[in-house]
Amino acid sequence: MSDQLWQSVGSHCLPVLASRIEDLRRWLDRISSKNPHAAVLSDKTDVETSLADARSAEALEIEVIRQVGLKQLSKREAADWLRLLYLAEESWNATNAIPIAHTRLARLPAAQPSPFKKDNISHLPRVEAWRQALQIALRTDAITSSAQLLKAATLLSALLFGALIDSKKLCILGKFAGQPTSQAGGYRYLEFNLPYAGMGNHHTQRWYPDPMTSLLLWHPAARSAEKIARLPMADIKSVLLAGRLNKSALPQGTKDLLDAATAWWQLKMAPIDIHGLQRSFLVHSIHRRTWRRLHAPGNNQTDISAAPAAEPPDEGSAEKDDLFVIYPWLQALDALFQSKSKTAALGKLPASATEGTTSHLLQAWLHFVISGNSSTKQARSLKTLAKECIPACTQLLASLGDTSPLQATSPDATTLAVLMDAYQEILGEIPQSSQRKSLAIGLREFHHFLVKKHGVEPLPSLETALGEDAGLLPVDANLITFDDYEAAQTWLETPRVNSKPPGIIEIAQLVLMFAFRLGMRRQEIWGLQLDDVDIEGEGEISIIVRPNTVRRLKTPSSKRVIPADAFLSAAELVKLRAWVAARTEPFQNKMKYKARSEAPLFPAQINDHPISAENIAKLIFEALRTVTGDRHLYLHHLRHAFGTWSYLRLRAPDYPRVCDFFSDTPLTLAAIRQGSELRRRLIGTDVSPSRKYAYAVARLLGHSSPAVSMAHYLHGDDLIWASIVQEEALSLKLATFLAVSSIPRSTAFSWPKNSSSRKHAFLQELVEQAYNEACPTQVAPAKQGRPRKEANSPNVQSVSFEQLLIAYQQVAQRELPLERIAEQVKLDIGVLQRIEAGLEAIPGRKKDGAPSVYRLRPRKLVMPPEALFNALLRLHVKDADLFDRGTRIFLENYNPQHCDVVFRGEKAAQDLRTYLTFLKTIGLTGKSVRFIHRVTPPLAAETNWAAKLVTKFNPAASIKTVASPNKAKAQSYAKWLGAQLIDEASKAIGLDYWMVIWLARSVLFVR
Repeated sequence: MSDQLWQSVGSHCLPVLASRIEDLRRWLDRISSKNPHAAVLSDKTDVETSLADARSAEALEIEVIRQVGLKQLSKREAADWLRLLYLAEESWNATNAIPIAHTRLARLPAAQPSPFKKDNISHLPRVEAWRQALQIALRTDAITSSAQLLKAATLLSALLFGALIDSKKLCILGKFAGQPTSQAGGYRYLEFNLPYAGMGNHHTQRWYPDPMTSLLLWHPAARSAEKIARLPMADIKSVLLAGRLNKSALPQGTKDLLDAATAWWQLKMAPIDIHGLQRSFLVHSIHRRTWRRLHAPGNNQTDISAAPAAEPPDEGSAEKDDLFVIYPWLQALDALFQSKSKTAALGKLPASATEGTTSHLLQAWLHFVISGNSSTKQARSLKTLAKECIPACTQLLASLGDTSPLQATSPDATTLAVLMDAYQEILGEIPQSSQRKSLAIGLREFHHFLVKKHGVEPLPSLETALGEDAGLLPVDANLITFDDYEAAQTWLETPRVNSKPPGIIEIAQLVLMFAFRLGMRRQEIWGLQLDDVDIEGEGEISIIVRPNTVRRLKTPSSKRVIPADAFLSAAELVKLRAWVAARTEPFQNKMKYKARSEAPLFPAQINDHPISAENIAKLIFEALRTVTGDRHLYLHHLRHAFGTWSYLRLRAPDYPRVCDFFSDTPLTLAAIRQGSELRRRLIGTDVSPSRKYAYAVARLLGHSSPAVSMAHYLHGDDLIWASIVQEEALSLKLATFLAVSSIPRSTAFSWPKNSSSRKHAFLQELVEQAYNEACPTQVAPAKQGRPRKEANSPNVQSVSFEQLLIAYQQVAQRELPLERIAEQVKLDIGVLQRIEAGLEAIPGRKKDGAPSVYRLRPRKLVMPPEALFNALLRLHVKDADLFDRGTRIFLENYNPQHCDVVFRGEKAAQDLRTYLTFLKTIGLTGKSVRFIHRVTPPLAAETNWAAKLVTKFNPAASIKTVASPNKAKAQSYAKWLGAQLIDEASKAIGLDYWMVIWLARSVLFVR
């Protein structure tokens, strides 16, 4: 029988796998007396099939892996053996009544070629010759006097001096020449939006050009160019020949050029960096929203993307192949949804899965939706269902495994909690796109099926669980800093939330700590039991993440021990010890040992106040979003933060320029500077550099390999690359930089450069001067010297309100391209792009589903729009922080129904104080403001919390009462206070002032 089984396996796998079957069978026969799996698969009749259980499967896996340690197998051969074993077990279970347990599949990342291979070593002198020739060429006038040669030199410099070893990025680079870009840590950077998994340009990588390439990109002769199909090798060779390179040393072609440059950079970087730069690991940079929040001033880069063509292999294809092996019924779905009718599709629907498994649940769901059921009560076509159901089935099986989520029985691990955690994990690892939206809709429909057929609780909020438009939860490369974390912890302690019991606040702080400081998933945190916090006297504290009766883990790799004392501060360790001691106290009796060991770390209630993961998460969301101003932060972003910061801290000691990026976040900077100590705590030595760091972070996150971590959770690699190329720039000749720059040599040589730090600062000065000459800002800086009297003060900015209003109206009409409008109104195109991006935000201005053009109405205003605009610009120069906070409060809290700015109870008292100060500062006095109460008789307004502020602003303040929008929530609305701006006829001004404030923020680059 075993012969037939292995013949079947060999006929269904690749030839390379089939060739290993004989060796595997001989090995199984040798160990058959020790392992039930080996006996069954070798057709030994003296063993019971039931003994081939999970323990036997695990023992067999260990034996296979041991062969690698004994040098009997390579890693690739061991992985192939494990795949063959899995296929054999599948074949056995399909034809026998008594099944055997499965062994697991292995997944190996692609190996990076050694930099010491003979071919690689032969490249090194050639690249050194190219680098020297490029420097010589740049010191002549031949390069900068020719547009073609300048473009070629820029590409060659990016490759040889800037480590831009990705051909796709090189082909796009020309678009950035002479264009405005963003800055962080004193370095200009470019953002490449590249194709990702066939879903569009959703792979963002940030690149910080080296000083030489920067000078060429913003050279006076540089001009933006369209994307090119291939590198201009003829021009590149001409540049090298201009540098007196021998013809025999020229690169043979594009592949030779890239391979040689890559080999050279392999000596300067870790293999994992080369993977990231070449995108064999799809490493994502920190989310643009987060990065610009940390480095806001002066960031006005135009988005430049690659065309979504020539896509590299899907980085998840190996995992998908494994799923098809594990769940063969998935392969039939494509043909099923291509059926001519739904009746035919139902006839092809697989129904072979065992009851109680995720596969069985998904097959029942497919029958449900194909039969015409949906949450919208409208039947979907098979084509639409294919887009939604196939990815949903694949992702749910990858996340949940084949144990049905309906099996969760503990009150602390409800089916809803398990599912929501899975939904967030799934959507968090997929970029935003139409495909991602289809996946989110598929998850929504799956949950609807569970509610209807299995009584599962509905999702508390579609937007919270699945993001906007039925999904799109933005759990990607967004994260918070150590400074944001400390601010959120402080916010939780403030009186505005102290109305909640202290125990609830303490739980929120601990959950926030576990998520940010230790990188734990939400379900892992809420499934912690007292015995999972291992405290050794006054010494080490470890957190043990393991499955228990409360919750299961996402994958076997999720089992781990986290050394908490390596990551927590002294105060946090004290807090954790105190909490555990208080929770342990009721179980001091030895008879209660078992109850103590299984007791949850967080109770179900405190003093009759119920505790739920959802309510605690909402409290943490409020804290994070309040201190950062980012309304898109979720608990899972803290796990991204832990992975990113831990990896940067472990690698930063070898690359000190990483610290340059965090000068404005002192707590984050301090944490990164403690990287050497973290190395010693985690690894026991301060080795530099080492591949151990990526593996250490992967284990801390509970991942099977660094490939998973790099692709989804570690987002700071571009800062490592930037540090490396900046250091390498110091080895280049200063004369070359001066030849490319426009600074007179006499001036440049007078600057101090007698150390590496001073030379680095000098090169940054050169780059900034070149950039400022190529991309002068549209907003004039504040003039120095004695300020003039206010009455005679000219407009402090170089743009007028009338000019900006005309620009807005032309953008909103969508009749001309932005470039043409920019020429007509003499405004930077970045301002127009921000206006275009914000059109949807204009309240109430919709026509046929699109924003219509708003025009100011003639009326008697206390302060005309032009005067208000100029007052805002003056405030920005005098107090940029008050400008930002005041305008932000106005725009975010504006209510179009009553044209007022709404403050929702006592928790908004500080915002009200700031807003009233803002109004007074720009000249809108008490008579310009009317206050609004939202009450329905017989209720009275409950705005005593604001009485002192209102009286101080205007002792004779006008108050208007309007009906509450919702009678059922009248008590809540009674606490609200609105501040309405009015004209001389006491009528609400409405959108006129909204437009002025919004446009002022647009021109001043405020986000």
